[in-house]
Amino acid sequence: AEAAAEQLRLYRQDPGGWRGCRSTGEVAVSWRPSAEFAGNLYKGEGILPGSPQNVWECIKPVAGGLRTKWDQNVKDFEVIEAITDTVSVCRTTTPSACMRIISPREFVDVVVMKQYEDGTMLSAATNVEHPLCPPQPNFVRGFNYPCGCFCIPVPG
Repeated sequence: AEAAAEQLRLYRQDPGGWRGCRSTGEVAVSWRPSAEFAGNLYKGEGILPGSPQNVWECIKPVAGGLRTKWDQNVKDFEVIEAITDTVSVCRTTTPSACMRIISPREFVDVVVMKQYEDGTMLSAATNVEHPLCPPQPNFVRGFNYPCGCFCIPVPG
């Protein structure tokens, strides 16, 4: 989990190579080739009209959290094992898509949550195998490279 957090910090620190691919009045999505795997990295950025704490409540990865209520791509989120108060092994499921052409997915990740001195909050995760969470029938097991969310306070 700490390695995933460090990788996200490095992504954030290196602004080079990102190319815009979608933008609305509220969100901009960019991509760049990954150095870790054969594919692309994607990032979405936006400024939300709320306190960092309220935004964090909507995105933080906790069982019974708000993400399953607003994110149509997250069907369920469960904690398999709480390792510390900031590190846990979690299972996330996604619904089928494209008229069920794409099967439901499940992801098992080790997740870390951090808060930095400047008020930035981070959720970082990466794939892990866990004996209490074998692959489930009717789901395709997905694999997450280091991924996550930053919640960064802005002035005003």
